Amino acid sequence: MKKRFTPFILTMLVFMASVVSIAQNSPNEVLEFKVVLSFKATSVVFHEYNPVSNDIPMTQLGENTYIAQIGYYPGGYNFNISWNDLEYNHLLHWAGAGNTYSDSIRPSGFFPHGIKSCQIYVNGQLLNNRFTIQNSGNNGLNIAFTLNIDGTIIPNYTFNPHLKIDDRVPVEAHHHAGHTNIYGPPVDKEYLTGWIAVVSDNTTPNNSSVEIDYLRVYGWSNNDWQLISTENYDYFSSPEKGKLYVRYPFFPAGFDGTGPMSGSANSGILTFSPSDERRSVWHLWTPQTYSAHGSFDGYKVVARMRILGEAAAQVGLDFKNLQSTTFELGVSDWYFGHTAEWQEVVFDSRSFGVGLLEGPSAPHGSVRFDWSSANGCISLTFEKMKVGNYSAQVFDAFGRVVLVQEFYLGGANGEFHLPVGDIPDQLLICRLICDGREFRGKVTRKL
Repeated sequence: MKKRFTPFILTMLVFMASVVSIAQNSPNEVLEFKVVLSFKATSVVFHEYNPVSNDIPMTQLGENTYIAQIGYYPGGYNFNISWNDLEYNHLLHWAGAGNTYSDSIRPSGFFPHGIKSCQIYVNGQLLNNRFTIQNSGNNGLNIAFTLNIDGTIIPNYTFNPHLKIDDRVPVEAHHHAGHTNIYGPPVDKEYLTGWIAVVSDNTTPNNSSVEIDYLRVYGWSNNDWQLISTENYDYFSSPEKGKLYVRYPFFPAGFDGTGPMSGSANSGILTFSPSDERRSVWHLWTPQTYSAHGSFDGYKVVARMRILGEAAAQVGLDFKNLQSTTFELGVSDWYFGHTAEWQEVVFDSRSFGVGLLEGPSAPHGSVRFDWSSANGCISLTFEKMKVGNYSAQVFDAFGRVVLVQEFYLGGANGEFHLPVGDIPDQLLICRLICDGREFRGKVTRKL
């Protein structure tokens, strides 16, 4: 005789199956935070800001791995992690990082870096830069997420806003965007050196290769660029012309290079492979050259190079005295390979706010160029400018003129808008001419 399942038995079976399913999918009773650091550290602390405020020393699991556990409560979490490096001056580092520029640095503002020098896991899920938010002090980033009832984790932007981060830029780098110090160079530092830093993209296992034709420094004088110093790579030797430096942490103060860099020069082209030393910065420079102050109104560093594969490059300009005390005038934006074509990587001190003397004792005027595709205008913000008629010219990344407009500036300070319409998202240079004098600058994009 066949057995029959009564409705009661069927109900119990369904109930038991649901209990088993809930048990299998129930979230952990604790949240485990694991951080894997890029270098040896001490005093690793988990800083919880929400849902409660708490500082928890993290427990070391391995050489560079630490964990902390807190209560499991679905909702919003806001935290950060700090540590002191063990080998490089015992400096304090934060997982969420960025730079704030003001006063003498142009352009000014906060530039986010992202989750820096570490990987962070929450219950095994790796967090990326989408989980960063600006901290309450507006001088760095925190990390925030929402823990759902089913245990999944998503970004949370309710505590503070999330700032857009260019993930192509090496997160450990000191400067993520180009800038210049408008108060330099100091009078006691008259020896200049142009440099280039190149790193492999360590988010991919792919190899990379770089070719450099030249690295040059120019000075702006008499309304033209004059060559000051150049490295043409007729030959290459390390450490004479370049060497490797610590990448994690990035160029720690007081520590020299880690060793010579490999490279070969043929027919004036230097070739090297950044992916051969992924934990190093490949750093090269021009010969140190004397430059009397007052000889030039601006400076430019240009590297003609080609990036094959995933790597990034940045150039800059340093001024030193005879004791090699360094003043960094500024750096460029980061440049990438993309099409593997030859390109110029450029730092131009005149691109971030350029001034010209109106007379022997008159102050400099300055102008900032900002562009937002939302309103289709370039905003020109003036300070201490000459009243009069101006001619504005806008150039695209290929040097082509995309706009010419005449206008009258009726006040020394203020703002003027140039309608440019729908211009592709690429580099723009704006030049203003008044009575034969010129202001020129890179247009800063407002997202």
